[in-house]
Amino acid sequence: MISKNSKERRKKLHSDMQLFHFCAISKLMDSSKPENYHVATKAFVRNGEDILICYDANNDTWDLPGGRIGRGEFGIPLEKILDREIIEELGVSFWRNSTFRRTC
Repeated sequence: MISKNSKERRKKLHSDMQLFHFCAISKLMDSSKPENYHVATKAFVRNGEDILICYDANNDTWDLPGGRIGRGEFGIPLEKILDREIIEELGVSFWRNSTFRRTC
């Protein structure tokens, strides 16, 4: 059970949080077709001086939350794709009370 105090802290966290959205494009180095690229949408989440980064234990790397845009998703708004990716990775959605700023 979540205490009232915990709910209040979480509400404040969401109201203070700033969410910056950007796209990243990287070339597929191991592809048999040199014109193939990965296109990803990532979030830079800041709460005061704290920044959210995620640890990927499979690759022993740190990264911003987000993920690749699928082939059939190019007509879908980037915010929806990013929200889905963040829910998949973290189990939460930041969109409800966050300040959202697009950087690309």
